[in-house]
Amino acid sequence: MDEYGHNSFPLTVAQRGLWMTQKITPSAILNIAEAVEICGPIKPEIFRRALHQVVAEAEQLRVCVVEENSKPRQVLRPVYPGDFPYVDMSGEADPRAAIQAWMMHEVTQPVDLRKDPLWVSALLKASDDCYFWYQRAHHIVYDGYGGGLVARRLAELYSAYTRGEAPEPKCFCTVEAMVEAEGSYRNSDRFHRDREYWQQQLAQLPEAVTLSHSSRRYGLSGELRRSVGYLSAETARRLAEFGKSTGASLPQVLISLIAAYYQRVTGVRDLVFGMPVSGRINGALRNSVSVSANVVPIRVSFTATMTGTAQS
Repeated sequence: MDEYGHNSFPLTVAQRGLWMTQKITPSAILNIAEAVEICGPIKPEIFRRALHQVVAEAEQLRVCVVEENSKPRQVLRPVYPGDFPYVDMSGEADPRAAIQAWMMHEVTQPVDLRKDPLWVSALLKASDDCYFWYQRAHHIVYDGYGGGLVARRLAELYSAYTRGEAPEPKCFCTVEAMVEAEGSYRNSDRFHRDREYWQQQLAQLPEAVTLSHSSRRYGLSGELRRSVGYLSAETARRLAEFGKSTGASLPQVLISLIAAYYQRVTGVRDLVFGMPVSGRINGALRNSVSVSANVVPIRVSFTATMTGTAQS
């Protein structure tokens, strides 16, 4: 047992990769954030009460990462080390722009994994009937799926408190259970079968290609960029119908279209690209806030006669 006692655990494989990235490039590149617009009045004190209950239930939100003998460990703080600011921007000339600027400033701040709160949350007021809830975490704490669990639980708690009711208890998967589940998997026959499968799938990889017009390689700069695109309802409907006709789900159709696009612009016949997946293989992990996402390589071979029609 180390100096932190029973509240100290090793990092998972996913966390170790993120920790190493942070060590190599200390920046805000691994901060992930979400802003939810709330239309209607909000009671800030009840909202803050719900936030305190969330960090009491989801211990991952209280984690810090320390180093012992140059090796990382995650430590569960007994209490959340920060606060939950309530910022009234309703008096600004452009409240929405002011809120956007506040959030962008916060998310671009580098995080000290040992000292800083690795999850932060704030309520920002644009007007009496418009608020924004902001949450930001270092990726070593959770992924997009975990952030969704936090958001849903916060909504449940706030709704119950505003009705004067005691919320139903919630038991998230603990950090210890997450670490033990990964250890059990990596010591199992299934892990060895999975490794053999991927070794076969990725044998004799083709030369890497890029969509960039430049041959220069860029590292992690820490710069944050955002791009938003929308599909019309009609396009989404047609894609879903195409999936049904070929025996594929809508996500499978979209992944196939991405692969086809990559092939078209690169001209390669043997294509490998990464696709993020949740990595939650059972019910316990699907109830875990901890980062579990993984990037799975997809390998596709193209021929000149290939179409989107289902193959027999």
